[in-house]
Amino acid sequence: MFISYEEGIFFVAEYIRTRYATAGGAYYKGGTLKAMGSLWASDPQWTQKVCSVAATLRRRAQ
Repeated sequence: MFISYEEGIFFVAEYIRTRYATAGGAYYKGGTLKAMGSLWASDPQWTQKVCSVAATLRRRAQ
């Protein structure tokens, strides 16, 4: 579907931004990871795990 990983990442980021993180979005419940996870994540540690992965990616990108 995507010609590169980068294109796929940008597509998903935009989807999350417009639907979960922006007031008025279809799934907006406050715009935080915790609010987003409360909609569908069954793991109560989901927010912390996502933050950990993001921190790891940030460190590797530096």
